Amino acid sequence: MSSLGRVLIVDDDQNVRNILQIVIEAEGYTVVGEAANGLEAVRMARGDELDFIILDMQMPELNGDATATVLKAVCPGAKVVAFSSHLDAKPAWADAYLTKAHMNDLTPLLDSLGKSA
Repeated sequence: MSSLGRVLIVDDDQNVRNILQIVIEAEGYTVVGEAANGLEAVRMARGDELDFIILDMQMPELNGDATATVLKAVCPGAKVVAFSSHLDAKPAWADAYLTKAHMNDLTPLLDSLGKSA
């Protein structure tokens, strides 16, 4: 079975990254990397063909907004999902947003974004 897309997970909580990886891979996506902060994410994204980036908004090193700006330049074709416990509206740079309380809605959201590509 081929992958539905290549995903980079960016969140400072290791437990959240682990859960996201399990959920995403169970649905047929390939997690190509996990980053604990924005600087790690930028290093991992350089030169990699990414389809999706799941990006926490509140992190050390670079916050979600600053990280998104760089990642959009480095990976212009990737769809970026803003992901946070404290998010009530989609940031302008995001293709979609999801609160951590609705983590189970992530793969249907990725499916929808993939179809719109």
